[in-house]
Amino acid sequence: GDGDGGGGGSTSMTVSEVLEKINTNELNLDLNKNRNVAAIASSTVSVTASATSSVPILYFSGTSNAQMMSTYNIIAREIYEETGGAANAACAKVVEPAMNKPFRQVIEEIAGDHTDAIQGQTV
Repeated sequence: GDGDGGGGGSTSMTVSEVLEKINTNELNLDLNKNRNVAAIASSTVSVTASATSSVPILYFSGTSNAQMMSTYNIIAREIYEETGGAANAACAKVVEPAMNKPFRQVIEEIAGDHTDAIQGQTV
């Protein structure tokens, strides 16, 4: 069911805790186990996570909006092409109100919002 999902690690931590562990290289994000990927480049942290809805999510911290969108455009296109158009990646930036929420909850909210946006483009 819901909860930790058996993977442990990032699923029970807050966004703030996940980012701190990524920045200090204490979080082992195993793609095959947790379906999460961390990419760290200088002050840029982008986390791609797959929520229950299988929406790839690029979650950014420490980047300008321009850097975020440039990176998103490249990676999202790769995801789309590699999945034969089956996956459209979501993009989000860490914001203060999310810092103390459980990471899993934030990822699920982003995935839900993204799914609603791409499915309901006509209101």
